[in-house]
Amino acid sequence: MLFFVIGSLTAYVDLLTTPLLTLGMPLTVLFMIYEHQKQEISLIKGLKKITFHSLLWGVAYGFTWMSKWIIATLTTNRNVIEDAIQTFLFRLDPKAYIEKTFTRWDAVVGNADVLQWVYINMVICALLLFVVFFFRKEGWRNFVFFMIIAVFPYVWYFVVANHSYLHYWFTYRTQAFSISCIFLALLSMVSFAKVKNKLKLNRFKHSKQMMENN
Repeated sequence: MLFFVIGSLTAYVDLLTTPLLTLGMPLTVLFMIYEHQKQEISLIKGLKKITFHSLLWGVAYGFTWMSKWIIATLTTNRNVIEDAIQTFLFRLDPKAYIEKTFTRWDAVVGNADVLQWVYINMVICALLLFVVFFFRKEGWRNFVFFMIIAVFPYVWYFVVANHSYLHYWFTYRTQAFSISCIFLALLSMVSFAKVKNKLKLNRFKHSKQMMENN
């Protein structure tokens, strides 16, 4: 029910700036907890959890918005429901009443381009080296889970193309949990036991060399 409550609250406190953050971050933390507790979750079960929690959030978010429209229509002389539906459709349409038309992919790319990919790619390359040298095959399921969550903002940009394209200068922030999930996905493929053993071995060799030199 936590995701339902979060989704409902988001409809009140977020005015289409970065609403998906309140879904992506809790989902990310949830699967981090599963991994920390070493819970073995099957691929199907993990996908069901992502789907279920996302639906809870989405239903709460959508119905809360709709309830505001209904209440406003009943308490004012305006047909707020009709206005809201027109605005909603406008925000979905990449060709709606602007001088320059664009595609849905332009909305996705426009938001992604704002990120500092040079630094992000540096971290990704470093993590890939750890994956190569300290590979952990058991982490493939968590890799899949985190990567699925990482895609969420780009699906949002694709669907809500008009708003995402026109207001990329603040909607891009939704990618905060995408980048985090990419890093976590790679980390889930790293065996920290192997890293620890490697460090112990290096310390042992260094100590042995020091003793021989003395």
